[in-house]
Amino acid sequence: PYINITADDQSSIYQAESKSSFSNAWHGFKKYFNVEKSYAAYPLKNIRKSMTFDALNPLEILNSSKNKDEFQSTATANALQRLQVDPSVLEAFVVRKVENARDDIVERQAQKREFIMAHPMYDKSLWIFSPSNRIRRWCQLIVPSPRGQRTFGTQPSEWYSAFVSSFIFLCVAVNVVLTIYNTPVYQLSQQDNPGRLKLFMYLDWGFTFFFTLEFIIRIVADGFLLTPNAYLLNGWNVLDFFVLITLYMANFGTFALTSWLSRAFRAFKALRALRLINLLPSAKETFSAILFTGLPRILDAAALGLCLIVPFALYGQNIFQGLFYSCNDSGASGKMACMFEASLDMQAPMPDGASIYMPRVWQNPYVYSFDSFWSGLLILFEICSGEGWINVLITSMSIVGRDQNSQTDASQMWGIFFMAYNLAGSIFVISLFLGVVIENFSKRNGTAYLTSDQRRWLDLKKLLSQIRPAKRPKVPPVNHVRRWCFDLVVDKTGRFYKIMTWVITINILVLCTDSVLDDEVQALSVAKRFIYLGFIVVYLFEISVKLLGLGWYSFRQNLWNLYDLIVVFGAAITLIVTLSFSELQLNVEAQKLFMTAICFKLVQRSDSLNQLFTTMAASAYQILNVLAVWLIVMISYAIMFMEIFGLTRYGSQATTEHVNFRGFAVAMVSLVRYSTGEGWNTVMHDFAIEAPNCVDAENFLESDCGSVAWAYFLFLSFNIISMYIFTGILVAVVSDNFAYVYQIAANFSLVNREEIRKFKNAWAEVDVERTGYIQQNDYVRFWQKLSGMFDLKAYSEEFSIQNLMQECRTVDSPSFVVDDPYKLKVDVAALNQKLQQIDRREVHQRRRLLNRLFWESVASESSKGISFNNMLLMLAQYKLIVPENALVLEDLLQNAKKQETVEVLVNIERVRGLIWTVVQRKKFLQHLEAKKNIEKRARTALCKYHHLLS
Repeated sequence: PYINITADDQSSIYQAESKSSFSNAWHGFKKYFNVEKSYAAYPLKNIRKSMTFDALNPLEILNSSKNKDEFQSTATANALQRLQVDPSVLEAFVVRKVENARDDIVERQAQKREFIMAHPMYDKSLWIFSPSNRIRRWCQLIVPSPRGQRTFGTQPSEWYSAFVSSFIFLCVAVNVVLTIYNTPVYQLSQQDNPGRLKLFMYLDWGFTFFFTLEFIIRIVADGFLLTPNAYLLNGWNVLDFFVLITLYMANFGTFALTSWLSRAFRAFKALRALRLINLLPSAKETFSAILFTGLPRILDAAALGLCLIVPFALYGQNIFQGLFYSCNDSGASGKMACMFEASLDMQAPMPDGASIYMPRVWQNPYVYSFDSFWSGLLILFEICSGEGWINVLITSMSIVGRDQNSQTDASQMWGIFFMAYNLAGSIFVISLFLGVVIENFSKRNGTAYLTSDQRRWLDLKKLLSQIRPAKRPKVPPVNHVRRWCFDLVVDKTGRFYKIMTWVITINILVLCTDSVLDDEVQALSVAKRFIYLGFIVVYLFEISVKLLGLGWYSFRQNLWNLYDLIVVFGAAITLIVTLSFSELQLNVEAQKLFMTAICFKLVQRSDSLNQLFTTMAASAYQILNVLAVWLIVMISYAIMFMEIFGLTRYGSQATTEHVNFRGFAVAMVSLVRYSTGEGWNTVMHDFAIEAPNCVDAENFLESDCGSVAWAYFLFLSFNIISMYIFTGILVAVVSDNFAYVYQIAANFSLVNREEIRKFKNAWAEVDVERTGYIQQNDYVRFWQKLSGMFDLKAYSEEFSIQNLMQECRTVDSPSFVVDDPYKLKVDVAALNQKLQQIDRREVHQRRRLLNRLFWESVASESSKGISFNNMLLMLAQYKLIVPENALVLEDLLQNAKKQETVEVLVNIERVRGLIWTVVQRKKFLQHLEAKKNIEKRARTALCKYHHLLS
């Protein structure tokens, strides 16, 4: 009997479970069918009338027995009653049921409808177009509602709305590109060719017309301000409206009377790029989370930072005011001696008796001083970014006294002030901003409110969603050579896999030995190239083994294989060219690139690196969203910098042909540099140049001056937004998404790569067609092959048939042979003693788990079956976590609803098994009765026959 229900025959387990485990359903069955004393006495004809057993489908019974809404509400209520949550949360969810919430929404919509009908002017856009107006309905058809759903009117068409949105996005993108191209430098170069400049002016007016037309359509569709879904009730529409106004201001900017006003109008062109954020939903959500939602906390952090900086600025003003002055002639003793001219020390050779004189100047350093509170506050803010504090430190330590020239290390004690501020200010302020931004982000996405178990489960779900079935051929190769190659490739813990890992590691070590000696010693360079050629031969052999074992179709399904193919063949071709022909620099660089790229093969072979790479792929969407918003903000600032400082002369400190805003590419590179805090403050002071140190003119194109106000505003705001806020958001996204990888390194993970490999191998044995789905009749066979963390056998491995037969065989019996187990002689006493050790409660729990898992799989499957990822996530939820501890409330309620469904299906199957048992027993009793009647008639006939004979 044990063999028939052992773990090696899971179908028998399931059938036994479904047919015998009906104790909980028996009472309901008796009540429904009115069975009193013995279920065997129930008339068979009534059962046959009430149910057709062959066509019985538990899912159909479930769908027909309960209304969907009633079932969902009941499941939610039952789930909440089972949860031991906070009483206030429990009360809120119990009182506000789904039905009540729906009723409230319906009632609110009805009240809104009644109010609009009672006050028809309220829903008249521009006090002209009523909801039934044809023009307004047409406008509503092509644009979505700015806020909520329309109570009356027409809902937007999916196709028309998508077309209009795509057209507007294209217009915005082209407008931004033209703005980038039509820089002040280009306008200055085309002053003698006004036709080209007029072309850009006409294009600007054309785009302004399209955006104005879009604005008119939107306000006709839903109103401007005083309607239920008015245009300005959406914050992003306020930005679009402001951008539209700035388009007109920029177009009329050529008529500005002053250079300052012309700069302001030109700066508004940068806002055009911000419309791209509104047209990209994911970018809009990220931007809102960064600047709008977290703005109050960011302002709090800024205020706290100022509370630290301001006292230092006041104290610095008191002790350093007027003391940073020095003479450009180190030979002058003080202010009174810093007059007339002095000989300029020249490093270049000079003719005998020749000298160059310079005027002596008594002045502050170029970019900093403490002569006023604002100048002190500015330099301390610059120090917070980590820039310029060494120069200020040296200047303070060179102070001799008021009106005296500076001397090196004359007052070393003053250096303590800046060292203390750098520790307290720079580190504290940056850490404060990072902490606030990370906290805002974690609260925005909810991770701040999760327990450690919930966080681990969410991270595991993200990781498991990236896993795909093993890429293998449908039928293993029959040829001996190909079969040998196949076995080498699929064994991820075998000798071949380990040898190739060591080869890649040695290759990396050899690459690390490259130095300048390779170019100086020809023999060493040639020897290394032949070593690299040997590595490439080994890699080509590996690729050949994979191609023979997997075949081309399965080989190309794995992107890592394609990567190997590209880099190995690229390295082989470039190396052969280098060995055969002259050393072209381009070919040598390509060879180094491919050889270095080969090192990346180690990522897929290291469990920790592979987990990191998989997590990076799963987090790419969020990271790219942040980078996209960051890029749009940078483009806006680049346009603004080009329009305002595109013609500003080079400064004396930092601005050069490579650091300026005269072209878009150079501007973007400069802004990326400033995002790291590198040298931004000296460049800011270079662009703060004003007359008489530059040529100031009424015509903006004829002036090469900068602007103090614009320089401070643009550089300081960009530094705060980019270096502090966006950097903090990027750190938050990376740390949030890569937390699970750090848990793996700390052995805090729920599952490792080896367990995933076992799961994929078991799946590959069942999904022979490689569809990524398995059917209902394959569930048990698949679960039978699982082991490790995902083990689903009803009996542990200790009590499997193989182990029992091996341990309980007699001394003279041969070893256990699976093909012919009947030849084995078993010690029955030892077998019974071993079977007594089985934990029946554990076996019952395992069977119950199998039963529930089967019906949940049935309820979750699609027409193709159940997918690889759904099965993996379902097993992970059953085997790796405790749902009450690891699931968030929303998922917990959904899981409770799902478990209610599974419970109903299990109970239906139990009742079905019970009825099947009743019917079969009735048939059996009838068969026995018929057999008895036949035997009785036979005995009667036999007696009559003997009587006649006698």
